[in-house]
Amino acid sequence: MSEPNLPTAGIAPQAWSLAGAGAETQTLSGGRAVAIVRNDSYRVRCEGLREQPPVSHRWMSKNGDEWRRHELAASVTQSQSGSVSDKQIVVAEAQSGNPLRFEALIASQVPRTPRELRAIRLGEGILESNCPWTLASLAIENLIGCHLDLMSSATESPANNVDSIAAGEVVFTSTELIANEWQKSGDPQTPRMALIVRLASELAPILTSICRNPRKVLRRVRQMQRLNRVREVDGGGLRWLARQPGSTIAERAGSKQECLAVVREEHLDTMENRVARDCMLRCLRACQKYLRENRQARTHARVGIVSKFRNQLTQMWRMTALAEVTPLTSVPEPNYVLQMDQRYSIVWHAYLQLVRQQQLEDDVWRWRQRLFSEHVQIAVIAVLQSLCCRDQSHGGDVIVRREQNAGTFFDPRTALGPWCLPNDEHSRIDFVRGDQLREHKLLPDDLGAFGPDLAVVIRHRKELQQSAYIWTTLDFGLATTGDPSSGQSWDAAVSHLGKSNSRLLLIEPQLVTAEIAADEPVGSIPARQPQLTAIQHGAYGRSLRVPLPMQSSFREIAEQVAWALDLEPSVPCE
Repeated sequence: MSEPNLPTAGIAPQAWSLAGAGAETQTLSGGRAVAIVRNDSYRVRCEGLREQPPVSHRWMSKNGDEWRRHELAASVTQSQSGSVSDKQIVVAEAQSGNPLRFEALIASQVPRTPRELRAIRLGEGILESNCPWTLASLAIENLIGCHLDLMSSATESPANNVDSIAAGEVVFTSTELIANEWQKSGDPQTPRMALIVRLASELAPILTSICRNPRKVLRRVRQMQRLNRVREVDGGGLRWLARQPGSTIAERAGSKQECLAVVREEHLDTMENRVARDCMLRCLRACQKYLRENRQARTHARVGIVSKFRNQLTQMWRMTALAEVTPLTSVPEPNYVLQMDQRYSIVWHAYLQLVRQQQLEDDVWRWRQRLFSEHVQIAVIAVLQSLCCRDQSHGGDVIVRREQNAGTFFDPRTALGPWCLPNDEHSRIDFVRGDQLREHKLLPDDLGAFGPDLAVVIRHRKELQQSAYIWTTLDFGLATTGDPSSGQSWDAAVSHLGKSNSRLLLIEPQLVTAEIAADEPVGSIPARQPQLTAIQHGAYGRSLRVPLPMQSSFREIAEQVAWALDLEPSVPCE
């Protein structure tokens, strides 16, 4: 690859291109915006964001300069009518000298659907918009939920699985286990085990008990009381009495014989009841979202549990006095009742789980491109598991973090492979993530400059036999530069990297645009599912449009990965 004529730092419009990285101010249309800096003396940050842009690739140029690629966050702006734009100001701070500033307006981004559309209200969940951007946003929401539940199942139950080992903040999981869980998570007839499913059976009797008999406290208030009913008077009541005309208490009480006294009243507006109220609303939104996503499996037991819980919540909300309690504005510090009371402590722990899940979804949305990349990586792992001999291949362990890091859960120390090919005892398949390209000795030194999300390498003994480079993007083909067929950078990557023993794949989701009945809820899945489409670019490059969930097109994905590796799809070797 010829040396790019770039300054010390810049912003690039796509993950597979260096074009335009030297501009100080530019407008990008969709895609995955990245910041590129030369050598390690620069610290990159984005103004207005607390997260530091993660390093996705490193490579060494032919002049011996080291380059780094930092991925920039996407927009979290909400919209119902069209795409959104976001201004990114990247600052590259050197150890000495003035910092470099680069400004980019990233346009044609998928907006986030407003919360009132994401969760259907009872009787109001009809389709309000067939806008492609809204459908893309809802598809991303479903993808995020599926991936988060998959990672949660991989990290929360290692004690019940012999193939998983917990070690502090990470969990070691076998590739076979996570591949099997990935395939199960996309089955439309088997709804995933979401958080709301686990909470439904636990919270239903507790919330019913609280709504029927909420905890009340006595509050001291001042009210006008007849003299024969006065039991307590405070300083305010005495001052009021002193201001009244007359020389005796009876004269000062006036014709009504009333004075300002302290009375005790029961009231519900307590911290624990505010938490219970907010927990009910969050559960109701989670139920509605889960039922919308799993309309094709209405008869499944999990859907039945959530549907019953949703009906109970709706009925309780209409009848309980908790609806009049002051809403919470932030997560409070727990009081004694929330920590020690038998009923409210259960609600408090469930409330924290719901808040954490919403916070996780909000944080991951900004890094959705990286989450989709990880989702595709698990799909490729599942393909390799199906292509190779399971009795001879271990595939390594996936190190999964309990907390996401810029949209990803895989720990950087994860090293996958090798897998063994059927009927070829001397060939092995290695799985190399984008941030590990420099660690593999058989890959080109400048491969990181093109930024593939992962590389799959077939090696025969110590020689490179075949390699597949895979990119991902989450624009659904809606953005101008999100279409690889119109991007010169993708063609350049195919021209440079595509050789007889190297093939390239670009994977992006396909937008579901089939007609949906007017009485169907927002985000409903059409009866006719689209098929995976492959667009050929030269002899060694293909771009794939994959419908979501990807698991429904697993056989077609396996065929494309087998083509990239120059293999024949086959039944796994037992």
